[in-house]
Amino acid sequence: MAANQVYIYGLYEPGTMIIRYVGMTNNPLRRFREHLKPYLQRKSNSHLYNWINVLGKKNQKPEMRILQEVPVEEWEEAEKKTIKKEREQGSNLVNTSEGGEGNQGYKPTAKNRRNMSEGQKGNTKRKGTKTSAEGIENMRSARAKQSRENNVWISQEFRDKMSKITKGQKRKKPCKRTIRKRARSHQRFRFSFKDPSGEVVMVRYFSDFCRKYNLDRSHMLRMATKTNYSHKGWTFVKKTKIRKAA
Repeated sequence: MAANQVYIYGLYEPGTMIIRYVGMTNNPLRRFREHLKPYLQRKSNSHLYNWINVLGKKNQKPEMRILQEVPVEEWEEAEKKTIKKEREQGSNLVNTSEGGEGNQGYKPTAKNRRNMSEGQKGNTKRKGTKTSAEGIENMRSARAKQSRENNVWISQEFRDKMSKITKGQKRKKPCKRTIRKRARSHQRFRFSFKDPSGEVVMVRYFSDFCRKYNLDRSHMLRMATKTNYSHKGWTFVKKTKIRKAA
């Protein structure tokens, strides 16, 4: 497989041609092992891992088959088309979304809604409930009281006094040496990414890089730990630790 190619795969009922899940990976063997990891099956309560657990109780496991090989920048569209095609043919897929990044198109069924409702009944923590206006005011009062008790309460009189004293004063700017030192302390690693055209870009200042190319910073950071992950056609190449100056 070329470096910029990925696989669209399917998980099937063992010994049959019944497809149950469609996904994407650049390493089918590793991805299949990840699906079968016991800790994932225990911690995840998704439709996919519930199905894998049912097979496990029968001493069975799903079968992986490669459906197609596509360029990395086209995998989202290819996965969506495959999922749509299989559902139109009547396949009972355990995918909760339409494919691609995130959970696009996910809609809980009526049964799922009932299960979630039953699960919240008797919840003492009252997760997901709205707090009344009186409750919000009580929380604000409690936070203000705690601030005063911890000596961090700042009165308006003190604010006005400090404003008058500091008015017209210029902040002392840090010297260039200090600025460079701060920058080095935050830049422990350098990242290399491959853009959609195949050119490798080395990143020194991560936030500036994401702003320049209109990329999501959290997605790009996640890509550095998941090699089978891509974002807007960009893929991860390597991460290099910057050596401290002697």
